[in-house]
Amino acid sequence: MSFESIHNHYERLVQEQLSTLTGEAGSTLNEDEADDIACIALNSLPPRYIKHDVDALFYVSEKEQSEMSEKVIIAIQKAMQFVKSHPREE
Repeated sequence: MSFESIHNHYERLVQEQLSTLTGEAGSTLNEDEADDIACIALNSLPPRYIKHDVDALFYVSEKEQSEMSEKVIIAIQKAMQFVKSHPREE
């Protein structure tokens, strides 16, 4: 059994939404901050493992997809607030 193709569907959702949110805000996040935000957001979301992204489209209703997107946005916003209020010490 190989786990190479299995991944958490939320990883892609967080990556896409984080790119959108930071682009819209003209964000000045550096790579470390963006990585921290992604990790914090993913740790606050339930795992949703899939083998192929098409599986998520087939097995998840539109309502559930919408709810997942909303959860991702909220998780990222909270993570951004946390990272901004706890800057890394160089």
